[in-house]
Amino acid sequence: MRLVWTGPLFLCLGLGGLTLAVASGEYGLVFVSQSAVGAGFGLCWGTLSQLLMNVSSIEERDKTSALLPTLQSAGYAIGAAVFGAVANAGGFDEGVSARVISAAMLGVFRARLRSRRRVARLRDQDPAAGAMRRQGNHPVAFTEPRTAQGRL
Repeated sequence: MRLVWTGPLFLCLGLGGLTLAVASGEYGLVFVSQSAVGAGFGLCWGTLSQLLMNVSSIEERDKTSALLPTLQSAGYAIGAAVFGAVANAGGFDEGVSARVISAAMLGVFRARLRSRRRVARLRDQDPAAGAMRRQGNHPVAFTEPRTAQGRL
């Protein structure tokens, strides 16, 4: 559990590398950056899935285990649709120059950053979420695995 932060770190480094690769035209960096993104997902998906299973009540575990791959698939589909639309609006289609591709990809990245900021603002404005964090009841704060009888 102490290394759970390495997944998001690899994701950030990989996405930053992809941004630099596209902005500078250094497409050799794309392979390294995509590898870092893949490693980041690999490091955090299993751990976060197990964390969600651990914090779920015994009665809710079946629903939780079914919800995890459903959310993952929905995230891929919705993300591809939304950011595909953003890239198309930025001029991305067949036969375009590398400059247009770079501008469209950077537009997608900027849109993603803006959406993260909006979500963070909404979360900070939610009094229930703030109260949970202050009381230590936030699900991410739970680090000890549980069994049917209680904590190990």
